[in-house]
Amino acid sequence: MTKKSVNLIIRKETDSILLQRLNIFFPVFASIFLIGFALFFFGSIIYINNNITKYNILKKEIENLEKKISGQKGTEGIYKLTSSRLSVLEQIENVNLSFTPLISEIYSLNDLGVKIKSASADNKGNTSFALSATSSASLDQLVNTLIDKEREKLFSKIEAHGIIRDKNGNYALTITFTTSPTLLK
Repeated sequence: MTKKSVNLIIRKETDSILLQRLNIFFPVFASIFLIGFALFFFGSIIYINNNITKYNILKKEIENLEKKISGQKGTEGIYKLTSSRLSVLEQIENVNLSFTPLISEIYSLNDLGVKIKSASADNKGNTSFALSATSSASLDQLVNTLIDKEREKLFSKIEAHGIIRDKNGNYALTITFTTSPTLLK
């Protein structure tokens, strides 16, 4: 028998120059990109951790400030209420109405034998007062005086309400009228 040999090893073919260069540079590029990715990844983790720390510090400051603000809300409400009341008082003060001439006109009616129990007036000139008279003669004098004041254009729309005579003979009534603007300055 003759020996025959069979070669099972395939002969290696030579690679092209491009493939040989890629075999050399590809692992180098891959390792550079891997190192670059690792640096970027770890750098972003450090950056995020640093920002999370700053965020947590800022969040704690905000919570502390909110606690301080919530403690001041009651005081702020009082300040707002006081401010609104002061503005209302300032508006009332700016009206500059003087009721002194009107008061002197009403007070002069006491000399006619009547007693004024109460009087009120508003800034529009609407005036009312309650009085009592001891006799019909004093009521007659009061009516004549009020008619004279109406002719002088100091009072207008004079009306008497609720005229009552008590057991002692005294008259009680309420008189309303509109005051001239000249008496309110």
